[in-house]
Amino acid sequence: MSVNASITAYRTAMNPFAGKAQLVAPAMTNAVAPSGLTYLSHFLGNCSDCIIDALNVHWYSNKYAGATYFQTFINQTRAVRDMYPQTKGKPIWVTEFGLTNDCGDPVCDYSDADLQSFLMQVMPWMDSQPDVGKYAYFMNAPGILLNAAGDALSGAGVAYNNYTTSVVMVT
Repeated sequence: MSVNASITAYRTAMNPFAGKAQLVAPAMTNAVAPSGLTYLSHFLGNCSDCIIDALNVHWYSNKYAGATYFQTFINQTRAVRDMYPQTKGKPIWVTEFGLTNDCGDPVCDYSDADLQSFLMQVMPWMDSQPDVGKYAYFMNAPGILLNAAGDALSGAGVAYNNYTTSVVMVT
C-alpha cells in the first residue's frame, strides 16, 4: 500500500476510534528503504493529524545479525518515532521478532541453542527499555518454539514460555 493510501485509510478507519481503543501505527519491519522505517517516517511526516498511541514493528534476521542488530533496529525505531510530535515518546510494540534461516547458506541456520541464547539476550534488554511496551516472538511452529515433532515445546519454547523479568542472564 502506498504511503498516501495508508494515510487515507488510517484517517478514515482508525482515527474515529481514538479514545475508544489503542491505535497503533502501521506495522513496519526492518526491511530496507523504501520499506521499513523509511516508510514509517514518510507516514508519520505526512499524517500529523493521525492519532497514534503506539508504534508497531516486526524484526527478522539471521543468527549472525542477532541481538546487536535487533537492539540497533529498536533504537532506530525510537529515533524515527521521536522526530514526530504525534508519536514522540509513545510505546514501541515488537509484535513479531524472530531469527530466520534465509541467508542462502546453511551456515546461517540457527539451532535451538542459538535461539535460546538470542531470546535470553533480547527479552531482558526489551524489558529494560521503558518504552518497549509489548513483544511477541514470531512463529510457534515445529522446529522453532515447538520441538521438531510439534508435540511439545522446544528448548527455546520452554525458555520463552518460562521467561520472567527475574531471569538473570549469565554469559
